[in-house]
Amino acid sequence: MGYGMHGVVAAAVVASFVCGPVRAADDFSIVGVYVQNTACKGDGTDPAAKLVRITETDIHSNFGICKFVKK
Repeated sequence: MGYGMHGVVAAAVVASFVCGPVRAADDFSIVGVYVQNTACKGDGTDPAAKLVRITETDIHSNFGICKFVKK
């Protein structure tokens, strides 16, 4: 994945963060399933092509898989 795609994935993650859980500052985690460039419905009807799954080690999206090198 090129450097430009990393920026796109990062922007999608930040833009879709609204759907994620809110935690205390010392327990911050973005692990979860999000939707790119739109508000998530959360009822299972979100389009599969727009889903972004973030784990502790990587990000899975329709762009591909990005691995975290450093936390």
